Amino acid sequence: MYDTGFAPCTKDGFLTLGCCKPVIRRSAKKGDYIVAFYSKACKYSHKLAYIAKVTDVMDFSTYYEKHQDRTDCIYNDKLRQLENDFHNSSHRKRDLSGQNVLLSDNFIFFGDEDMEMAEKYMGMLAGRGHKVKCNDKHRKTFPKYFEELKKEYGEGKIGNHIHERLQPRKRKRKAVEM
Repeated sequence: MYDTGFAPCTKDGFLTLGCCKPVIRRSAKKGDYIVAFYSKACKYSHKLAYIAKVTDVMDFSTYYEKHQDRTDCIYNDKLRQLENDFHNSSHRKRDLSGQNVLLSDNFIFFGDEDMEMAEKYMGMLAGRGHKVKCNDKHRKTFPKYFEELKKEYGEGKIGNHIHERLQPRKRKRKAVEM
């Protein structure tokens, strides 16, 4: 897993997930919380990467029409992959299987801030899965915890992407022929 600012994309006050994590993108609904941890393969093993409350869900065409300037907007309104530095045609089927793009204007991106999750919620750590059934018991208390974190740390992007320096250079994007 590389946290370069592609997925999630955290620019201009929005956190968006337009690629990667197809199961989450296919099943998350407006009002759901996404809690992302770093994998044990990186130096931030099991640290909290971000928490986002899903505030909008869009199909790829709508996302392209409204947000084509975002790093994770790599499919146009005809679902043709745009030239980009992150995914090639081998990722297309997996990307599009997510069906949706998730947006949040209610998030905290911790990134390299080395954030620990409260012990009470460590059971939410799903390993390689996407949803943990035991999370249901936190439905009432987790939103309060999230609000407390926003009061303490602020809202939006407060840390840097841990692999930001690996981010490819910017270039004009065009549709890739399939």
